[in-house]
Amino acid sequence: MIPIIVPTYAAILMLMFVLLSIRVVQMRASAKIGIGTGNDPAMERRIRVHGNFAEYVPLALLLLLCMELQSQSRRRHAG
Repeated sequence: MIPIIVPTYAAILMLMFVLLSIRVVQMRASAKIGIGTGNDPAMERRIRVHGNFAEYVPLALLLLLCMELQSQSRRRHAG
């Protein structure tokens, strides 16, 4: 039982994570904010978007993996 769908989603989501990281780094550089948000609402938003992505995507991928493996198991036992 080798997952096929989850690695594809994981790769796409990793690219999105890198893009979100780049957006935060670019804003830090342009606003000269080394640590924290510098009380900049736009910076806070970018940091939270990046953080929320990092917090929720692993769980979503894990649940997707469980669904895929369960589906493969059913097909294997039914056929």
